[in-house]
Amino acid sequence: MRHITVMAATSSVGLMAVFLVDFIDMIFISMLGKAELAAAIGYAGAILFFTSSFGIGMAIAGGALVARSLGEGDDEKAQRQATNVLIFGAVFGAIFAALVWFNLRPIVGLVGATGDTADLAVMYLQIITPSLQLLLVGMVGGARFARSRGCATIHDGDHCGRCCERDFGSNFDFWIRA
Repeated sequence: MRHITVMAATSSVGLMAVFLVDFIDMIFISMLGKAELAAAIGYAGAILFFTSSFGIGMAIAGGALVARSLGEGDDEKAQRQATNVLIFGAVFGAIFAALVWFNLRPIVGLVGATGDTADLAVMYLQIITPSLQLLLVGMVGGARFARSRGCATIHDGDHCGRCCERDFGSNFDFWIRA
């Protein structure tokens, strides 16, 4: 039970870090003194939270698939599934980011933004939305490496670094330290 608690806690910290960046954006933009900007970032933050939940769901699903295979003792199947999950995450992330980007105006309208606030929210989201694919791949990839290498806790960082270096070759230095 401790293992599950530690996994959930470390994942929660990582997720909070992602949303902390959006919160800091909101604080600094609200300091500019224009209510429309602060409102636009607020609307955009709600939309970004919604879009991030797709990445979270894929990371959980991918981590569960890999963990199940590892639990069965089938390391080869776990590696195959981990690779497939990462590829699927990249493809899905690109498609999802494109769908969101091309439908920003209706999505912003659905959350209730109108006028200048809607225009500003769309402009902000047009800058941020292309990075959704990278966020999704990062989330899925993080879950993939943690589960496929048995690195579910922060204390397993050195082990994870050695596994990543072995996988990617000596040209990369993927040491993860706590």
